Amino acid sequence: MNRSVFVLIFSFMYSACFAQDMGIHFGHQMFSSFQSTINNHGISIGLDIPRSGFVTPYGQVSLFLPYNSNPATDSIYLGEAVPKNNQGFSKSVFADYRVTHVSLELGSIYYIGGAYDYGLSFMMHNSFRIAIFSTRYIPRNFDPETYEFIQPPAPSPPIGARSAGLVLYTNLGLGLKYSFDWGSLYGMAGIDVMLLPYQPPISIQSFLAYHTRIGIRRDLNFSGNAERKEQRAANRRERNSW
Repeated sequence: MNRSVFVLIFSFMYSACFAQDMGIHFGHQMFSSFQSTINNHGISIGLDIPRSGFVTPYGQVSLFLPYNSNPATDSIYLGEAVPKNNQGFSKSVFADYRVTHVSLELGSIYYIGGAYDYGLSFMMHNSFRIAIFSTRYIPRNFDPETYEFIQPPAPSPPIGARSAGLVLYTNLGLGLKYSFDWGSLYGMAGIDVMLLPYQPPISIQSFLAYHTRIGIRRDLNFSGNAERKEQRAANRRERNSW
């Protein structure tokens, strides 16, 4: 798995080094699984590398705001604990958790009805999403100096520790974009299908998830190709005539 991820990232970076036309995009992304109460909101920044006017490979990194569990509904039962001095009663120990999330996407966008850098276009996109979740458990009313578990909670990490999990998704989506002289505005939404699950100690994901994105893209035109320069000039002239 690690080797496959490395090959995908290296291939994209290698192609970016030789790209003549590129775009940098930035915006808001929301990601959530259908069976989870967690809505992950964050920011995304990425690079578009047009292969033609209508097909654009892209890479994107998304950083999501941390999620804190709701003590009333999301607490995790860790087990029963008893006093180490054998004086007192046993008690049930619950833990809250804090989840941080970052993801990497590699994929392609297909433009219908207008080119990558021209006018109004419908978009279709497909990609692989590599999501990394980091979870920290914070027990309530538990002092490890005076209490110990009757049976250590097997599915949970050590108290206060972090656990990390990796999830691999493939996704499909639709969207719209409109291009101006300086770049484009875009919005899209899609469905993510889990390929590699995040298992212990806690699964907050489901087989199906969904995402939405809105943002802007700034075009960087480094191409020395005369045909591409003329096409961009013609696009500007037509937009200025509206």
